[in-house]
Amino acid sequence: MSMIFDVFHDKKKPGHGRMNVFRTVVRGVLAMALMAFTGCGDLQYVKTAPEARTFRPKTIGVLPVDVGINTEAKGTIDKIIAEDLTRRKWFQKVLPSAAIQDGLSEDKELEKAVTDYLSKLATVNFSDPDLSKKMGSVFHVDALLVSTLDFWEYTTLGEKKVARIGIAMTLVDADSGTVIWSARHEVQEKYRWFRPELSKVAGKTVGLVIDRMPH
Repeated sequence: MSMIFDVFHDKKKPGHGRMNVFRTVVRGVLAMALMAFTGCGDLQYVKTAPEARTFRPKTIGVLPVDVGINTEAKGTIDKIIAEDLTRRKWFQKVLPSAAIQDGLSEDKELEKAVTDYLSKLATVNFSDPDLSKKMGSVFHVDALLVSTLDFWEYTTLGEKKVARIGIAMTLVDADSGTVIWSARHEVQEKYRWFRPELSKVAGKTVGLVIDRMPH
């Protein structure tokens, strides 16, 4: 505001008053556009299949998250995802990974089916329709959400200390095995003295990703 005020009251260069006003307005518009772009928080990776236009699942199963080396996040990240989905009320039922895990512990054949499905998806990018349909039938869900936790850590990037969470998600039509949508995003929250809680950073990250999920 002070810059615009000074331009309108510049007595030293009256011949350039209109040009100065124009330049100031342009700079202001560009600044606002940049802030809007920066604030949109777009994801690092998103891919949506054409089938997403007509895919309207009523129920969704959250498969146990592959936490990799981030063992301290086991269970916590699963709960964050299930709670986020439940809070949105997009689905009539959200089956959390804890319930799925209970089912797997009681049925070794089903456990093998889930393990084989996830292995094929991770190694050769193949969503086996027979296995996905079996899971959908057993768990009574229309969609499956497969998630991988890339980062759950405190680290240093350059001279900055950050809390870092990275996650990838894949939404699958359980009946056909079609990969409807996949996305990945990472959030880095800088800190100086006090570490932010990783679970809270994870909540932000999960929320940003699920915001873009078809439903």
